[in-house]
Parts: sequence; C-alpha cells; structure tokens
Amino acid sequence: MNIHKSKIMWFVYLVLLVCMALPQGFDTIINQKGEQKLLASSTAQEIIDFHGDGDMGSYAKGGRFFKNNNIDAIKECWFINCWAPGMFVLYAVLLKLGETTPAVFFIVMMSVVLWASIFNKINNLLNQTFEINSFISFIVPLMLLLISFFREMILGNFVLLSESFSMGVFVLAVLFLVNNLYNNKKTDLILSVLFFILAAYIKASFDFYMRIFTLIWIVSWTLTMILQLLKNKNKLGTINKNSFSTIFSLHKKIIFILICFFVFTLPWRIFHTPSWINISYMYSYIWKSDEQLNGPNFVTEGGVNASACHIDPETCKIFREKFNQGSESDGIFTKNLIKKTRSLIIAHPFAWLYYKLPFLSKYWFQEGNSHATVQTVALNIMFTINLLVIFALALKNRKSLDLFLVLVVLSLGLSSILPSLVLHFEARYLYPLKLFSCIALIISVAAWIQSLKNRNSISQ
Repeated sequence: MNIHKSKIMWFVYLVLLVCMALPQGFDTIINQKGEQKLLASSTAQEIIDFHGDGDMGSYAKGGRFFKNNNIDAIKECWFINCWAPGMFVLYAVLLKLGETTPAVFFIVMMSVVLWASIFNKINNLLNQTFEINSFISFIVPLMLLLISFFREMILGNFVLLSESFSMGVFVLAVLFLVNNLYNNKKTDLILSVLFFILAAYIKASFDFYMRIFTLIWIVSWTLTMILQLLKNKNKLGTINKNSFSTIFSLHKKIIFILICFFVFTLPWRIFHTPSWINISYMYSYIWKSDEQLNGPNFVTEGGVNASACHIDPETCKIFREKFNQGSESDGIFTKNLIKKTRSLIIAHPFAWLYYKLPFLSKYWFQEGNSHATVQTVALNIMFTINLLVIFALALKNRKSLDLFLVLVVLSLGLSSILPSLVLHFEARYLYPLKLFSCIALIISVAAWIQSLKNRNSISQ
C-alpha cells in the first residue's frame, strides 16, 4: 500500500468516526444529570461544574491548576499526586487557548483522529505485512466499533476520561513494535518507545503495566535462555554461541524499549513520586464501613471493603473508631494502616481472594457499572475466548510475535486486575484487556494465516 492510498484510507476512517460521533458529541448531549446538559461546545469550567470531583472534573481542575501555578506549587499539590500528568497538560493547553474554548469538541476530535490513525495502522499491518486482502484489511478494524464500550470510550462520555488516549497510544506502541519485528525499521522502534512512554504519562496504570511487563519478560527470557542453552549444548559440553546470539536478538528490542521507558519516565518520578502516583489515602477505604464511605457507591459496589474486615474484624473495629476520631489525616496512622493491609494480604492471600474474586467475575461480564445483560455476557465470553485462542496460537506457532503478544496480554491482565484486587473493581478497569484481546487476536490470526500461505507455497 503506497503512502497516497494509506492517506486516503486514514481519511475514510476519519470520516466514518466523525459521522458516528455526530449524534454523541457534536452539539448534542454528551451526558445528562438532572436538568444539566454537557454539550460539545462546553468549556473546561463547565466540565468541572458538571462532573465535580469525579475523574472527568478532576482532570479539568488539574489542567487549571497547571495553567495558573508554577512548578513548585504543582510539586506540593496533593491533588496532582493522584493522577498521571497527561490529561492535566491537555486541559492546561485548552485553557491557554481561552476560557471559552470548546473543550469537549477538541477532546472528541482528538480521540477521533487518534483512533482513525490506529484503524489505518491496523489496516496497513494486515495488508502490507501479513498480505491480507485489501477489503478484509479495511473492514477488520471497523469491527471493533461493534463493541459498545469501545464506542462510548472513544466517541461518547468516556472520552473525557483518560482511557481513549492512553489505550490509543498504547495500541499504537504495540502496532509499531509488531511492524518493526517484520521490517526492522528503526523509526518504528523509536515510535513504539515514544508511545509506550506517552501512555504512562497519560494514565498511571500503564506505568504499572510496564513494571509488570518487565518482571514477566525477565522470567520468560531467563527460562527461554536456560532451555535453549541446555538444548544446544554440544557433546563436548561447550555452548553454541550462535544459538545464544539468536536468543538475545529476539529480546534486544524489548530491552531497548524498557531502558528508554524507565530513563524517560525518571524525571516525573524524581519531580513527583517514585511510585508515579500517590494513592495511599485509598487504603483507608479498605477498612471503612459503607456509611463512612458515604455509600453505597461505585467504590463500595466494587468491593473496596469486602475483604479486610471479614478477615480481621478486631483490627477493623479499631481502625473505624480511629476514622471517626479524625486520625485519617495523621501520616503515621496512614503508614501503619498501609503496613497492616499489606501484612494481612500476605498472611491470608486465599481468604483475601475468596472475598475479592467474585467482584472480578461480576465486572468482567458487564459493561459499565450496570447489570449484565445477555448481550454483554455473550460479548465478554467472546473476550475470554479471544484470550484462550491467543495463548493456543502462541503454543502452536512458538514465534517471537506470539511470545510478545502473550507477554503483553499477561502484563495487561495483571496490571488491570492486581490493583483492583487490593482496592476496588470498576468495569472500565478491564476495558484495556478486553479491547486488546481483540486486537491481539487479529494480529495472531493474520500472522498464522500468512505462515500457512508460506508453508503451502513452499510445499508446492
């Protein structure tokens, strides 16, 4: 596919997404609360007024704080510590353009442009790299729009959260690396690095993802090397250096990405916090009653206080009395609370999971925080099957691409689920894994089809 044709395809995807966005985000209601209406023409201040202290309103508040304060004030602000800086910077730029800037319009348009680019990248990858039919390559990315939460994430109300942008640049990072595995272009590798870094700066969970990915990759690489070295040891007991070099070449791109990632995220860790964000205040939620959390709400419904007080009711009673006395603002008390929580999880992991895992099952099989329907259950069963097929193809093919996709899926799954097992679940926390299961399956199947074609052509 030449550059001119690629640009045409991108424009077609862009037009299609804009047409889908028209009834959701352009001069129409994005979301409704009582008599209030948030329009595409709504400003950052109207987003704050509309969404208050929720994530959507908080991003706009953070943007205003970034715009109006210097670096020292930003560093000392506890509010900024709770999120990665990407969305704050976006809102700060929009506010720099003027208080009357239609923030919702710009954000929706940016999301549309981003995902049109992703669809086009998938199209190019299928058509050029995996030699899939042009029409099929064009249609396959559009099938993602059949997923209702995906439409809401990139075109609807959820676009005001960080998921559309963080997941979008993460997918681009993976796609560029997959492309690099086949064409070995340095520009693709560099772009992959940049997008992995940008994903973490937009949403903190992708920083945690990279740390989980690093651990899983180290384990898998070590096991692969040990098995390969044992397999290629010759009769004299010496190691086949060519085999060793081949193994390293499969992983050196990942090494490069990880080194660059941790180097270029170091400034924010030094300036902000080594843990990327500070959510220590949320550990108190684990021990609070529904009443102390002003529940029921999405936090209590997500199981934030489901485990600790069942496992250790005596400590729970003490902590709840301390909360009523206002000890929550005491830094030493918070440190002790965090230490006790971690000790409890380590001492009683199975009991903790016993109370938490039902929430994973609950939120896996629904979209949004509403009750699951037959359609959503069927769709989420499909996501489960996607994951199983990806692992099956990896076991069958045993190629570097399949290994990489499995590492990404495993890391994405663990980085999505582990924090929720400690704190609380929300359906949207599982969206990246569900969405990427579809994209990874598309890539895996395309690579498998190409390998079958190559095998048949050789046999003939």
